[in-house]
Amino acid sequence: MQLVYNRNNEPVKLGDRVKLRDSTWAEVHYFRPPHKPNSEGKVTIKQGGTTREYYVSVINAIWIEREDQ
Repeated sequence: MQLVYNRNNEPVKLGDRVKLRDSTWAEVHYFRPPHKPNSEGKVTIKQGGTTREYYVSVINAIWIEREDQ
């Protein structure tokens, strides 16, 4: 299973700078795969000194090659 960006199928990497839906920029700090088939997984982003966790769709990413679906 691999997390990739929707727009170009490039793998999401730790440290990537991403634009959030509210047009602010953040850095990918951590991501974790879905825990059940109907989940999309989560990504932790860092903005300044704050970290927040969102669903991967917030950074326009999806998991491919999933074994659970």
